Amino acid sequence: MSKRKKIIIAVIAIAAAAAVLAYVFRDRVNITTYKDSKEEGSRVYTIGIIQSKSGTCADQMVQGSMDAVTDIFGSTHIKFSEKRVKTRDEAKKAAKQMVKQNKDLILTCGTRALMGAEDATSETPILSVGVVNFQRALGMTVSDNWDYRTGRNVTGVSGEPSLPDTLSLLIEVTPDLKTVGLVRDPSEPDSVYQCNKMKAMLDEAGVASKTYDLSRTSTDMEAASLGETAVSECSALYFPMYCGLSKQAAVIAPLAAEAGVSTVAGDATVGKNVLATLYTDPYNQGYRAGRMAYSILVNNRKPSRMHVKIFVSSASQKLYQKTIAAQMNRTYPKSFSEIGDYLDHYDPTLVTTRIDAGTTQQGNY
Repeated sequence: MSKRKKIIIAVIAIAAAAAVLAYVFRDRVNITTYKDSKEEGSRVYTIGIIQSKSGTCADQMVQGSMDAVTDIFGSTHIKFSEKRVKTRDEAKKAAKQMVKQNKDLILTCGTRALMGAEDATSETPILSVGVVNFQRALGMTVSDNWDYRTGRNVTGVSGEPSLPDTLSLLIEVTPDLKTVGLVRDPSEPDSVYQCNKMKAMLDEAGVASKTYDLSRTSTDMEAASLGETAVSECSALYFPMYCGLSKQAAVIAPLAAEAGVSTVAGDATVGKNVLATLYTDPYNQGYRAGRMAYSILVNNRKPSRMHVKIFVSSASQKLYQKTIAAQMNRTYPKSFSEIGDYLDHYDPTLVTTRIDAGTTQQGNY
């Protein structure tokens, strides 16, 4: 059996384990849209939104959450208020104000928003999106054996990408995968976290790896120097989600392409500058979180006892960058989309099925 086949078999086993985890930690809740719950009368629920993560993806997460809640309850039964913040302290101050206003629920987008809101209240339920590592954000001991329940007044949908699927993408776009370079910003905890998990999976699959540290403030010359070293030692380079190295990737990727080395990213920002990306649909993450609000507001479920939802493979898209692909003389099947075309014509309804008023929704929420 060839080494490539052995790697693929190992990755399939890793992906299967991740799929089992997603199944076990799903919610088994049926949602009846609010307009059909006659006993609820004319109550209006108030939801405060605190957003610390910026950018199009973050905005789409928040919009997805708002759309899900509105689809379930109807616009006449929901009132939103929004606050954008930059720091944990600003988020804490905003959350305290929302608690004083007796908000029924606080929705956060971004790690700093979640940390500040959790600092502010242990009573008002918090629903969070845009957080890669909930354990770190909440000051919990980071463990691979975590059962995805926080034990706090916090739940949500994890922003962590499916690393087994990312590893599968690395294999698919690299004809001869021998050594993977893990390019990270060591000052960015989420970047380090993802690279550590990817290294563990590569070890399990029998693939060598090397770690390369690069700051998001690194100059083009520094990025080129590191890139030249990395492409001479690796057959593929991986940039984790939200690593902040888009500018540096734009310098490294052409060097890698010239050497026949694949470059793969975990988010679309870096993905615009590398060969391939596993794009995790942000609107879908937000919509899944919004659906969870029903369990909290109507069924009175405690966030502390609700599993944080994890990535679902159906909400991802494999993307390639046409200029780099052409430089490397690489072509990809219909399961891939060109990143520029995909983002320019992005339609969240292609991935997310919205709730129809007046129906009972069964599923994993």
